[in-house]
Amino acid sequence: MTSVRRVGILVGLAGGLAFFLHALIPYSLSYPFIWPVVAGAVAGWRATTDVSTHPGRDGMLAVLIAGAVVGLIGAVGFSISLLVLRPSIVDAAGPARAAGAVSAAGMSLLSLSLVAVVATWIGGAFAIPLRLRRRAAAH
Repeated sequence: MTSVRRVGILVGLAGGLAFFLHALIPYSLSYPFIWPVVAGAVAGWRATTDVSTHPGRDGMLAVLIAGAVVGLIGAVGFSISLLVLRPSIVDAAGPARAAGAVSAAGMSLLSLSLVAVVATWIGGAFAIPLRLRRRAAAH
């Protein structure tokens, strides 16, 4: 029997790494946001496969955990990449606007992580009812 926390953490790690690595590709636009949605759907689907008394609750708990892990990996990864890119941001903005440019870039990257968390929850919210309907039809 698979633990709900284990499913949420493992799927969140995979989805967060895929999201972060895909976001590093230049000109990838909004396509990296497919990975948090897929992670939420997979977490919700995998957590409701075992026989339990509350499959919907278990699925949403796994999705919440996966969303938190995806957001954490995104925030840490984007913070590290901001530290690496800081000299080029400062050179592009000039010495007078360096602090504002770095803080604006940091806030935008952290907001991307929050959007990834919401995307994970949306993916799980769509997958769990489908899984529960499939389970009900099987019985």
